[in-house]
Amino acid sequence: MRSARITRFSIGVVAITAAAMLFTGCSSGDSEKDKAAGDGQSSSGATASDGVTEPGSKLKLGEPGVVRYESGEKKTELEVTPASITQGNIADLQKFDLKEDQKNSVPFYVAVRYKNVGSASLKSPVLDGNITGIDDSGQRIPKVILLSSLPACQSADIPEEWAAGATLQSCTAFLVPKGNTLVGVQYGGNYKDQPLTWQK
Repeated sequence: MRSARITRFSIGVVAITAAAMLFTGCSSGDSEKDKAAGDGQSSSGATASDGVTEPGSKLKLGEPGVVRYESGEKKTELEVTPASITQGNIADLQKFDLKEDQKNSVPFYVAVRYKNVGSASLKSPVLDGNITGIDDSGQRIPKVILLSSLPACQSADIPEEWAAGATLQSCTAFLVPKGNTLVGVQYGGNYKDQPLTWQK
């Protein structure tokens, strides 16, 4: 049986490893730690007059943040709530074709609730594309895109037309270096220079 594929993205250059059937994002370094540290960012979830959370805000896990979201010509606001972080086991990914460094990683799963709090409906939005993990060393961890189902990390199907007021439950997977722990997530997108940060 052919192994399922697993895709790992980070912001930046994406390379293809054909033999392992993987797409691996560029590795995180000191510059990524600086970004995750959030120097100069707001220390609380302050909101602007339009109800959008201020860029650079730091929030507690489970606390909602509202962001501006663009999809094509449509613009709306999303309420993003990373609710929980759960540590998994590398055995969860046994049906996936992993590289050696990935086999020595530990999977973490982040449950995120999205709500379209704006006035525009969206066509098949990519909601998890702006989520990045943060481990306890301050390193930013790119999300893993699973090209097959994973029972330990299930997401609701994204409708073709996601209406204003609708909600969606999602699960985002991360592979963290063994010995480290995922302690939070960031939302980039239009906030890539000052992402919103959620931590325990």
